[in-house]
Formats: sequence, C-alpha cells, structure tokens
Amino acid sequence: MGKLILTILFFGASLVGCQDKKMDGPNPEELIGSWVHSHEEDTEAVRVYRPASFDFPPTRGREGFEIKEGGECIYHGIAPSDGSTSEPASWSWEGDNTLIIRPKAEGAENMVMEVVSVNEEMLKVKI
Repeated sequence: MGKLILTILFFGASLVGCQDKKMDGPNPEELIGSWVHSHEEDTEAVRVYRPASFDFPPTRGREGFEIKEGGECIYHGIAPSDGSTSEPASWSWEGDNTLIIRPKAEGAENMVMEVVSVNEEMLKVKI
C-alpha cells in the first residue's frame, strides 16, 4: 500500500512539472524592419504581415509599415492610383503584446494591434 501511495505521489508531482509554463509575449525587437500586409493569408481573427522582401503575388496595392529603432516608423498606405504613400509615424510597445503606430499626419488614426506572434518570416496581429 505504501508503494502505491508513493507511486501516485511521484506520478502526480511529475505531471505538475510537465504543465505548460506561461510563455513570454512577443519580443518587440523582432518588429524592427519593413512589414507588408499579406491579405491573402488573413483569417477571420488574424491579419498577416510579411517582410517587404517576401515574394508577394501581384495585387492592386498593399499597406504596411517600417518599424525603426528609437520609436520612429513609416506608414505605407495605398494611394488612390493603387500605388503607395509613405507617411512619417512613431511606434510604441505597450503591455505584453500591443503595438501602436501613430501616424503624424493630421487627422490620421492610430493603428493599435495586438501581436499574436512575430518572427523573421511573419507578423500576426489580432483583428
């Protein structure tokens, strides 16, 4: 009986050690670079951005942004002629996973994005 109790206690303790530990949130330093919206990969819940060097299929325009060290940013929008526009902006990281892009153009709205994941190949944000 004593061996059975010890076995149960040992097994229970080993399960506790295997529980998922809280993962750290995304690393804001991985955001540094140029990101372009890959709308073909979006889902109902997630918007996908790829590095500007990604081989995108043809489209009539893509929006994106360039995150620079020190809080500077450039927002790339879609021009009426389907080309692109570039506007100076700033960015900040708030909490564990919130990216805020603040265009400097008067009347422009801030982009507030909850970052789901980021690595060198893809940035995913909640919609």
